[in-house]
Amino acid sequence: MAPDHDQLDELVTDLTAAQSAAQAIGGGTVIGVRAVEARPGVRHYMCAFDDGRIGCVDRDLQPVPAGPAVSEVLRVALLIEHTEEALDVAAMQVMIGEATTARTVIDDRAVRVAIDTLIESTTDLIAWREDPTRAVARMSALDEAITRHDAIRKAHIAFIAATDPLVPIQDTLSTEVRGALRELEIASAAAGVAGNLTPLLAGALPAIDTGVDELLERYWRPPAGQP
Repeated sequence: MAPDHDQLDELVTDLTAAQSAAQAIGGGTVIGVRAVEARPGVRHYMCAFDDGRIGCVDRDLQPVPAGPAVSEVLRVALLIEHTEEALDVAAMQVMIGEATTARTVIDDRAVRVAIDTLIESTTDLIAWREDPTRAVARMSALDEAITRHDAIRKAHIAFIAATDPLVPIQDTLSTEVRGALRELEIASAAAGVAGNLTPLLAGALPAIDTGVDELLERYWRPPAGQP
C-alpha cells in the first residue's frame, strides 16, 4: 500500500498550520496534533500542550468551544488510538517470519497454501496500519481494521484446519517441522490473531468514555486571548 505523497504533503501542511494556530490561541507549546473526522468530511485538530492542556481547532483553524462536538471528536480519537494499539505490528512481523520459516520446511501443499494466506493477510494489515496517510482518525478506520484483522483470524483458522491431519502423525514428522509449527503457533498467539477484534474494542468503550472525561477536564475553557 504505497502512500499518496501529495495527500501526505497536504496533511503535514494542515497539521503544521493547526499546531501554529493552537499555539497562538492558547499560548504555550503544542507537542502533538491529530486530525480527527468524527463525521465524514468534518475535520477537527486535537492539540496537546506541553503543560497538559488540550485544545481543538476546526478546519478553519478557529477554536472549538467545549461541548458535544469536542466530546465526539475526543471519543473517536481515543477509539482509533486504542484500535491501533491493539494491532501489535511488531508481534505480527515476528509471526510472518515464523510463517515464512515454516513454509520452507513443510511439504504438505494444503499447509503451505494456508501459510501463504496467513502471510498475505497479515502483510496487508501491517501495510494499512503503517500507512502515514491514515494519520487522520476516522470512524471508517474502525471497520477497516476489523475487516483486515478478521481476514487474519480466518486465515489462522484455515491454517489450524490444514495442520489437523498432521496431529496423529506428528511423531513421524521431523524435528525441524515440529519445531517450525510450534514456533508459528507461539508467534500467532503473541500476535493475537486468533482473537476477535470487535469484542475487544467493545470492552474498551467504558475506559474510553472515562478517558474523554479526563481530557475534558484539561480542555482550554475558553482559549487564552479569545472572547
